[in-house]
Amino acid sequence: MKSIPKPDINPDEIRQTNEFHRHKKQRFWQIYFPMIITVGVLAAVMTLTILAITANPDMNSKWASLILMISITVISIFALAIAALLIYISISLSKGIKATPTYTNMAKFYTDFLNTKVKAISEKITNPLIKISGWAQGAKTLFQQRKPKKKE
Repeated sequence: MKSIPKPDINPDEIRQTNEFHRHKKQRFWQIYFPMIITVGVLAAVMTLTILAITANPDMNSKWASLILMISITVISIFALAIAALLIYISISLSKGIKATPTYTNMAKFYTDFLNTKVKAISEKITNPLIKISGWAQGAKTLFQQRKPKKKE
């Protein structure tokens, strides 16, 4: 059996398509922009926490310092974990978005190739059956015309 030919895909042509430019815009608005907003919100929460703890001079300074250190540490750890996760996800999605047009084009090529092969095989299978049915119908019609009609 012949090997399946590889599609001729030029990455420069893919980069010129509207879909590629749309993916590029969506990458900013759906990945980077929410990350910027999240980092801003976390910084605001940390700032408000620090201001709320240090703004009250009546608190015991030791307990205030301890609570401040604990809250900053906990918030920083969670913020760094979330930021690392978001950065990893955004980098992975960025690679996936860059690879998507190439691989979907390859998948389309292979499904079209498979479609033409299936059509060719189905025609080879059904053509003899159609010819036999046609010959049988033709013979039936021929013999019906040769029979004398009954007279009443």
